[in-house]
Amino acid sequence: MAEPNQLKINAEEVEDAFSVPLSWFLDDGNLDSIMPMEWRGDEFLLRTYLWDDPESQKQFKIWGLTAHIVHSVAEIVCS
Repeated sequence: MAEPNQLKINAEEVEDAFSVPLSWFLDDGNLDSIMPMEWRGDEFLLRTYLWDDPESQKQFKIWGLTAHIVHSVAEIVCS
């Protein structure tokens, strides 16, 4: 897997690239917020994470569908 600084990103679509250990998403202490949501009759948890990237010294907000997918994958892969 390429390191974030080795990726060729389209600056018109992507501002930054970074990596987060998958298992980090399983620690509820890393959640900035969690809110129950309903969409099309189904309920799910809307998670928001704030990742302090040691490489770039920037903080990234991971939320919405991205956070939902990454958390779901982490539950499968890291369990």
